[in-house]
Amino acid sequence: MKRIYAMMLSLPGLTLTPAPSQTNSWQSLNGPPGGSVRAFAEHGSYIFSGTTNGVYRSTDQGVTWAHAGFADVRIFAVATQGGEFVFTGTSGHGLFRSSDNGATWEAVNNGLTDSTIHAIFARSASELFVGTAQSGVFRSTNNGEEWTPVNNGISQLSIRSIGVNALGDLLAGPISGGIVYLSTDNGETWSTQNLGLGGSSGGVAAMTLTASGDIVAGLYLYGIRRSTDNGYSWVPTQFPAGTATAQSVVRSPTGALLAATTLGIFRSTNEGESWTQLTTGLVGRWWQSAQAISGNILLVGNSYYAGVFRSTDDGASWSASNSGLINSSVYAIAINTSGHIFAGEHYTGVFRSTDAGQTWVHVYQKNPATSLNNLVISHEGYILAGVSSAGVIRSTNHGETWDTVLVGGGSRLIVNSENHIFAARFGIVYRSTDGGGTWTQFGNVSIMEAHSLLQTSTGAFFVSGRIQSTEPALIFRSTDNGATWTEVLRDSSSYGVRTLAVNAQGHIMAGTWSSNFLSGDILRSTDNGTSWAPSSTGLPPSPVSSLLVKAEGTIYAGTYGEGVYYSTDHGSEWLPFNDGLTTDDIESLSLDAGGFLYAGTSYAGVFRTTQPTTSVHQAETATPTAFALHQNYPNPF
Repeated sequence: MKRIYAMMLSLPGLTLTPAPSQTNSWQSLNGPPGGSVRAFAEHGSYIFSGTTNGVYRSTDQGVTWAHAGFADVRIFAVATQGGEFVFTGTSGHGLFRSSDNGATWEAVNNGLTDSTIHAIFARSASELFVGTAQSGVFRSTNNGEEWTPVNNGISQLSIRSIGVNALGDLLAGPISGGIVYLSTDNGETWSTQNLGLGGSSGGVAAMTLTASGDIVAGLYLYGIRRSTDNGYSWVPTQFPAGTATAQSVVRSPTGALLAATTLGIFRSTNEGESWTQLTTGLVGRWWQSAQAISGNILLVGNSYYAGVFRSTDDGASWSASNSGLINSSVYAIAINTSGHIFAGEHYTGVFRSTDAGQTWVHVYQKNPATSLNNLVISHEGYILAGVSSAGVIRSTNHGETWDTVLVGGGSRLIVNSENHIFAARFGIVYRSTDGGGTWTQFGNVSIMEAHSLLQTSTGAFFVSGRIQSTEPALIFRSTDNGATWTEVLRDSSSYGVRTLAVNAQGHIMAGTWSSNFLSGDILRSTDNGTSWAPSSTGLPPSPVSSLLVKAEGTIYAGTYGEGVYYSTDHGSEWLPFNDGLTTDDIESLSLDAGGFLYAGTSYAGVFRTTQPTTSVHQAETATPTAFALHQNYPNPF
C-alpha cells in the first residue's frame, strides 16, 4: 500500500516501520536532479512547482528548489489566490491550501466529491474553481473552505483546464469530445462550443488570453487553436506540430505566447497565428508546463524527467535549473572501484557522482524515445548500460564518453565472475568475453521479452520473461551453455518475474508482480529451478522490483509500494527496513565495497544507508554462489 510522506500539519503521515537496527537508516543522496514537472505558480517572491514527487519551492526565481511537501504524491495543479493562499491539486488525495508559502498545508475538500484535481482557477480574492478527474467543475466562494458542484450543462466531467475570455466569462476544457464549455453566469450554467475538429475528439489541456484578448487553447493531440470571438468559435493556427498535445500555454511579459507540448517548446510572436520551435539549450521532449514569472523570466517543465529549464531572454535560449529538484526514477545503480556512483535514470540517461552523492553530473543523455533499464561494470571498469530500443552502450573512461557496442541487442545485463557479460532483449541472449567490445549469440529463448537474467556458479543460466503480453510469467533454464532451454516456471498468478537472485545456499529467488501491477510475491527454488514455492512470510503483497544478496547471506528485496525488506533466513521470513525513506517505491538496489546499501527509487532519486549494512546484521561465513544478483525491468505502474 502506498504511503503519503508530507511536510504538512494537517496530513498525518503514516509512520515508517523501524529499520533492522536503530543505528542504521536511509538518507537521500540529493540526486540525480530533475524530474517530471507538471505545473508552476508564482506567489510573491516564491515560485512553486508541482511534480510527481510533491511540491517544490524556489526563492530565487527558479534557480534552485527545495521540497515543500507531499513526498510520493503526484501534483497536477498549483495556483495562487491574491497574496494570501497557495493551492495544490493532487492525484487521489484532494485539494490542499497553504497560508504560509508552503511551510504547512491543510486539506480543503469540504464538498468535493473527487480526490483528483487537474485544474485550479482563482477568479477573485475569495472565489475559486477547480476541474476534477471525474466529477466536473466545483466552485468555492470562501477561499476553498466549502465547495459546490457547478455542472449544469456539462456532460464530459473530466475537466483539465479552466480559464476566462476577455469578457470575464468562464471556459472549462474537458479531456475529450472536441468541445469546450462556456459559462456567462459564473458557472451556474454552461453551453457547449465546438472546437471545429470535424468530429475528432480532442480535448482542451490549457488556455490563455493573448494581449488583444483572443483565446489560445492547447489541445490533446490536435496542437493549438484560437478563438477571436470569446470562445464561441475556433480556428486552427499555423502550428507546425499538429498532432502534438499542447499541455500548457502562457503569455510572456513581452506579449509572446509560449506553448509546452509533447513535441517541444514553441513560441508565437503574432497572437498565436504562427509558431516557431525553440531548441537552444533544451533537452528532451514531452513538455508539460510553462510559466512566466517576475523579472521577464520563463520556466518550462518536462514530463519525461528532464526537470525545469529557465530562460531570461524570452525563450531564445534555455538552461537546466534543477538544483534541489529530486524527482528522478533510478532503475539501476552501479559503483566502481573508485567509489564513483553511476545512476541510471530511466527517462533521461546516466548520472555520475564522484563525491559520495553530494553532486551529480549528467554524463549520458539518452534518446527520449528509449528507456534506460540497467547498468553493470566490467572487471576492467567499463560501464555498460542497457537501453531499450537502442541496445547496449559502453563507456571506457568513467562515463566521459559513450559508444554503442550492441545495436538493438539488449537492455538486460549481467556480468559473471569470469568477466563474461550477458545481454538479453526479447528472446535472444548475447555474450561478450572482451568487456563488451564484441558479442556473439549465446541462446535463443522462446519468449517475447526478457525481464531478468541470472547465472549461478554451477553454470546454470536463467531468463525470465513472457511469450505474449497476456501470458503468465515464465522462467527458462539452460544447463548446456545456452544451447537448449527448458521452461521451469509458468506462474499464472504473475504478470512477470522482474528480478532474479541466488543466495549462498544455491536457493534461487524470483520477484514477481501481478497483472494489475498492484501486488507481487517472492518465489523460491531450492532445487536449481525445478520447483518453486512462495517465500514471502512477512512481506506485503506488493510488486518486487529488485533482489540483492549479500555475501554473508542477508537478502534485500525492493518493492513497489512497500519499500525495502530484508531476510536473514534465506528468504523464509522478511522484515521492513524503511527508516529514512521518503517513498515506498523502490526500483533498484546496489551495494558498494564498504557495505553501504543503495536504493534507486521511483520519483525520489537515490538513497543510501547511513552505515554499512555489516553493522546491522550478524555476519555469516558463506561463499556467494551467483554472479549477477538482480535485474530491473521498466516500471509498469
